[in-house]
Amino acid sequence: MLFAVLALGGLLLCWAAAVYWYFVIVKRSRFHTVGYRLGRVRIVDVRGQPPSQRALTLRLLFAVLGPFNIVLDLLWIPSDPYKQSLRDKVAHTYVVKASAPPAGPARVVYRNYYMMGMSFVFQEIEPLGPSRAS
Repeated sequence: MLFAVLALGGLLLCWAAAVYWYFVIVKRSRFHTVGYRLGRVRIVDVRGQPPSQRALTLRLLFAVLGPFNIVLDLLWIPSDPYKQSLRDKVAHTYVVKASAPPAGPARVVYRNYYMMGMSFVFQEIEPLGPSRAS
């Protein structure tokens, strides 16, 4: 019995390490994940650089621990002016086309969002020139 519990614990630990490696380490590297390569997209921070390991870890935790993320993304992303998911807002990351040039100068703004009776404030980047969001 003890061996089965230890084996299951070891298996879960290996699975968690593999998930972390793929969705944080590989996503941050120059190789990117299979989905990002097929979609020809990359993930960047507010400066257009690969996001920190901390930001990607936060993004992964939000995606894994949130039970309604798929439904929330389907409702949230089309209504967001910059097509940014809620987990990206929390982690201050952006998913952009791999060939996308920098958008230019921008300023940091704080916006209030009201969801399910709760108020959230997210830091966002707002372009100074004409908007390129589509």
